[in-house]
Amino acid sequence: MKKKLLIFLSLLGLPFLIAGSLSSVMAQQVPEPVRNEEVVARERLEGEIEELQTTYRGQLTEYRDADKEFGIAKDQYHKLQTLASINKVSEAARKVFALRDQVLITYLELQRSRIIASEGIELSLKELVVKRIEVEGRWLVDHKQRVEKMQDRSQFNSLADEFTEKSDDFEEASDQAAMILSLGDLQDVYDRLVLVRKDIFDIEAQSSSSDRTRSSKETDRMITEVQAVLEKTWIDLGNNIKKDKASSFSSNKVKNLDPIYSGLNKTTSFLRELLREL
Repeated sequence: MKKKLLIFLSLLGLPFLIAGSLSSVMAQQVPEPVRNEEVVARERLEGEIEELQTTYRGQLTEYRDADKEFGIAKDQYHKLQTLASINKVSEAARKVFALRDQVLITYLELQRSRIIASEGIELSLKELVVKRIEVEGRWLVDHKQRVEKMQDRSQFNSLADEFTEKSDDFEEASDQAAMILSLGDLQDVYDRLVLVRKDIFDIEAQSSSSDRTRSSKETDRMITEVQAVLEKTWIDLGNNIKKDKASSFSSNKVKNLDPIYSGLNKTTSFLRELLREL
């Protein structure tokens, strides 16, 4: 057990950790579990996330190309002021607007799937952000359908204004998703380190050296400190999300999350040293 725990801790590469890499590490250290409905559902969700990531990258590239074409068409319209140039810029606008909506729809769906798959996010907060994402996604679907039917410049201007007015809502939904995913990853790392600490107790029980006891107490103190910071950060983030002010929390992301990164780094180091002393 001691050797496996040391290997596991050596692979916990902080300061930045993601749940996927940890899952891979754990899979190398423990036997493959018996497949059940929960395991199958998780594998299906992970597959959907990979597909969404691929789709999103492709759509983003297509949107950027269309945006360049739209820029060229606008320049031509301003220079020529012909019916042909008007038709061309209108079609280019229809295409780039529809693609922009679709890219955001896919992005929000990707974030939604990531949130559902995350094990480190508190359930009520997870549900709150998922609902917000779904609301914005439905608006985008409706907007995209109207974009595809637009016929003239007045409709183009109206739909452009609608999107601009909604931009803050999209940014808020994106910030909410990004922040709970980032904090959820850190929570997941903390939870795994706590499990490692519990396993070390079994090894510690075989010895009662005073030096080792002091090391053990210092490790537990650090774990308690990280837990307190995590709990406070979750409360602060939750309050910001409920007030639709996740963008404010996100703008101070380094300040808000750095103490947790630091604490997890120290905890990992302490656990590694504690194991080597035993």
